[in-house]
Amino acid sequence: MLQWAIELSEFGIEFQPRLSMKGQVMADFVLEYSRRPSQHHESSEQKWWTLRVDGASRSLGSGVGLLLQSPTGEHLEQAIRLGFSASNSEAEYEAILSGLDLALALSVSKLRIYSDSQLVVKHVQEEYELRTHAWRDT
Repeated sequence: MLQWAIELSEFGIEFQPRLSMKGQVMADFVLEYSRRPSQHHESSEQKWWTLRVDGASRSLGSGVGLLLQSPTGEHLEQAIRLGFSASNSEAEYEAILSGLDLALALSVSKLRIYSDSQLVVKHVQEEYELRTHAWRDT
């Protein structure tokens, strides 16, 4: 890790850890973000971007993977190691949030998001409600 920090520092790139957010806070943010009206006037010519996300949690740490594809077929891949302990579902939410951050930074106005977590997808689409308050209380 130190070697990467040294190599990247010559380009002015520094590591900034992401603050820990619990599951319900992340879910609420994703729901709120997905309902915001577009700030751009969409023309019929604009094409859709595609974001594929995956989160993983293991005993050695958690991380997320992102694949953002432009309408012209260009790919941007990112792998992010989370600096905190997370459940699989929390890692999936982090993947979506990281992907939304990336899309926002690139001024993407039309985005389709794909995730392999049925729980997270259905929760974001408001088709599922959490039965337990465990995430809300943490």
